[in-house]
Amino acid sequence: MARRRKAASPAVRVPHATKLELGTEPGPDGHRIGRDPRQMKPEELRAMGHEPMPVLKIARAHCLDCCGGSADEVRKCTAVGCPQWPIRMGANPWRQPASPARREHARTLRAKRRRDASEAQSLSPPDADPTLPT
Repeated sequence: MARRRKAASPAVRVPHATKLELGTEPGPDGHRIGRDPRQMKPEELRAMGHEPMPVLKIARAHCLDCCGGSADEVRKCTAVGCPQWPIRMGANPWRQPASPARREHARTLRAKRRRDASEAQSLSPPDADPTLPT
């Protein structure tokens, strides 16, 4: 049976002019150049429509963009010289598989977190906002 993937969050649509204004600056010759994102505030990046995401998802999104949005074309990609080619499927082929002990430990932690979350939810008053600190 095929695994179901979570639906991707809808992309924030930001007008190109806004992105251009926030993401560029005048260069030494007067032409606009891209700003250094390391020097930008998170609010500025979000205003441009960028949200934090794992690096593998970023690479996958780039590959989908390169292949016209077709996941099938990403899988069939023959641009083997591309630095992202090995990770185009959204997985790191160099990562060692988890040992059975590590998988069991992860299962135990997940079960404990679920148990703790359900206990915390049952202890809070019904009208309490769980996002506010107590």
